[in-house]
Amino acid sequence: MRILLLSMPDSFEHTPVLAIRMPNGALASLAGNVDSHHQVSIADLVLVQSSVKQTVARLMRDLQPELVGLSVMTFQRATARRIIAFIRSIDPSVRIAVGGYDPSLAPEAWTHPGIGVDFIVRSEADLTFRDLVRALEAAAPLSTVAGLVYRSGTTFHSAPPRPVTAIED
Repeated sequence: MRILLLSMPDSFEHTPVLAIRMPNGALASLAGNVDSHHQVSIADLVLVQSSVKQTVARLMRDLQPELVGLSVMTFQRATARRIIAFIRSIDPSVRIAVGGYDPSLAPEAWTHPGIGVDFIVRSEADLTFRDLVRALEAAAPLSTVAGLVYRSGTTFHSAPPRPVTAIED
């Protein structure tokens, strides 16, 4: 499966754009947990704030992803929705997952069918996203993916929450 993971271009107003250039650790962790036979690409859109639309269009054209994941904080919600609409205008069949603080804490903000989201990956997403990709690949029931909210037609369903992983000595 071809997967594209995007971080939003919005940055905190009190953080100068040029002050911080760290890779998006959350998306790198998601990519690292996906089985190695999948092609996963990460685009940190904060690095292309002046050319987001052109960058997303190029990535969609060049990578032809089957699944696009967006990491979203609450102050980035409006931007994420615009990017989802743009992605849908390019490829209406691509599957779209959202995760991060905002979808985890306010999943109801993402469940209107007009927004275009297929999956909400809640809380710590490393294993949930990996299991989502595995379920899609195997055409397995999404209800078995702990931590996932998924769309069926115009209705969203919640799988059981994913238990917190214990860190052992």
